[in-house]
Amino acid sequence: MSDPTNPSAAAPVEATVRVRMDLIVLAGVGAWVVALAVVLLVPELRAGERDWWPWACVAGVILGALGYAYVRRGRGNAAEADRPVPVPPAIERIEHQREQYREHRRD
Repeated sequence: MSDPTNPSAAAPVEATVRVRMDLIVLAGVGAWVVALAVVLLVPELRAGERDWWPWACVAGVILGALGYAYVRRGRGNAAEADRPVPVPPAIERIEHQREQYREHRRD
């Protein structure tokens, strides 16, 4: 937390990473499609007790498609995440007390 009375004390800069969620969801759907293709091409992977494997892949593709539609509508990509969040006064007081305590311990 920066000290408002000391202009030379700069607040630490936090690194941010921007990630396109739609591309991540598409990668997941693509992985399920590849898994479905492999399961369908290799008969041993869907025989016996593994007969549910193709359906798991189909469910992954369907749920991924629903997730992609959700993200593309703008709800899943945190469109308002760049907006600064106001800090409640109680939190500011706690941070100020913590800084005072740290300065006191240094002395």
